[in-house]
Amino acid sequence: MCRSEESKLRLLKSEVQLTEDIIREKDPKCYAVWHHRRWLFQKWLRLLSLSCRRPALLTEREIMLCERMLQADQRNFHCWNHWMLVTRQLGLSKEALLAFTWDRINENSSNYSAWHFRGELLRSLLEEKYRSDAPGCLKLLHSGIHGSVWSRVELEVNLNALYTECDDQSSWYYMRTLFTIATELSKLEILPAEAVKSLFDSRLEELEELMSFAPDCIYGTKFIEELKEMETEIAFLVCLRWSCSHFFPSFGLVHHSG
Repeated sequence: MCRSEESKLRLLKSEVQLTEDIIREKDPKCYAVWHHRRWLFQKWLRLLSLSCRRPALLTEREIMLCERMLQADQRNFHCWNHWMLVTRQLGLSKEALLAFTWDRINENSSNYSAWHFRGELLRSLLEEKYRSDAPGCLKLLHSGIHGSVWSRVELEVNLNALYTECDDQSSWYYMRTLFTIATELSKLEILPAEAVKSLFDSRLEELEELMSFAPDCIYGTKFIEELKEMETEIAFLVCLRWSCSHFFPSFGLVHHSG
C-alpha cells in the first residue's frame, strides 16, 4: 500500500472511531452518524480491495459493534440497517441471518426490527429459491427449519407473542407479512391454494378466540379484516383451479366450441 493510501486509511480509521464513540456514548440513533459510518465502511472496503488486502477484520469489527448495540437496544433500526449492509458484504447466507433474527425474537418477542427484517429475509430467500430451484423452494417451505415460512414452531411463536401482548404491533405486522407471502406463493402455484386456505381458516379461528379476550385491540380487529379479504382471494383461486382441473383437465382453461 502506497503512502497516499496509508494516509487515507489512517483518516478513515480516525473517522470510524469518531462515529463509534458517538454511537456508543452519546447518540445511538443519529441518522447522520450511521449514514456517515456506512459511507466510511464502503470507502474502507474499496481501499482494501484496491490494495489486495482482505476486508474480513473490518467486517467482523462492524458486526461486533452491531451486536453490542443491539444488546443495548434491540429495536435500533439504524443498527439493523447497518448489520444488513455488513452481512451482505461478508456473504453470510440468508439462513444464517434468519437464525440471527430468530435468536433476537426469542430474547424479546416485541422486537419490531427483528420481525421486520426476518420478514424481508424470508421474502427474499423464497423469491431467490423459486427463481433458481422451484422444487427446492417447495421443499424449503415444508422443511420446518428456521428458514421455513410454514414452520409450525415459527407460527406458534408468533401467535404466543400475540397472546402475551396483544397490543404489540410488531407481532401483528409479522403475521401480516407471513400471510401476504402465503397469498403470493399460492398465486404462483408454489403452495397449493387449498392448503393456504386451510391455514387461513385455522388462524382466523384462533385470532377470533384471541379477540374475545381482548376486544379493544385495534391491531387485531384491523388485521382480521385484512386476513378475511386475503382469504376471499384464496377461496376464489381454489374454486377456479378446481373448475379447471375438473372441466378442462388437459388445458386448465375454458375452450369454446366452434
